Amino acid sequence: MRLPNYVANSSIIQQRIFDVYGKRADIIFPPYSVQNGEPQEPIAGLEDFMERGYFMIVSRLLPYKNVQHAVEAFSGLDHQLLVVGAGPMLDELKSMSTPNVAFVSNISDAQMRCAYAGSTALLAVSHEDFGITPLEGGAFGKPTIALQAGGFLDTISEGINGAFINTPSVQDIRKAVQELDSQQYSAEAIKAHVKRFNEERFIHQMKARLVQTS
Repeated sequence: MRLPNYVANSSIIQQRIFDVYGKRADIIFPPYSVQNGEPQEPIAGLEDFMERGYFMIVSRLLPYKNVQHAVEAFSGLDHQLLVVGAGPMLDELKSMSTPNVAFVSNISDAQMRCAYAGSTALLAVSHEDFGITPLEGGAFGKPTIALQAGGFLDTISEGINGAFINTPSVQDIRKAVQELDSQQYSAEAIKAHVKRFNEERFIHQMKARLVQTS
């Protein structure tokens, strides 16, 4: 069956639809759901770690997510890294990590909000069709170091809510972490930027699209 209408969730998916079907689809960006201003809960056992500030990566622990490169990049750095996620690489990542890297998984929404709020910046170093974590972190005014590819091209505006790296290599990640000055970013400007991807906008655009195609 041939469907008359297509909607893409990012520019890269829009291009794929055009390449395969020859149709120029509209883009409706997915919304982020983690909200600032709601209750937060500290992560037990990590109180001291989180008080000292940290970079944060939220990801499934799979090879293509490049978390292993981020973990290796923090070896020898003064900065800390909090890895939030679960997956088959957890034991391997722990075995290669240094004391400035901590791991948590299966945390509550309130604990996730606490983690975002206390972070210095987010890392988003995998190739994603969209990628939601820079928006979740941005809701708390946090910038993102992102791979210059995929959906991050739609959500990251350099100098406003983050900076790009060319590759997810250890060298590029380490250099970006060392060069990031979180004070150069305005938390309010970041929040204003990511607000364009909130749930209210998504619902409005989806309803308008359904009316248009009915």
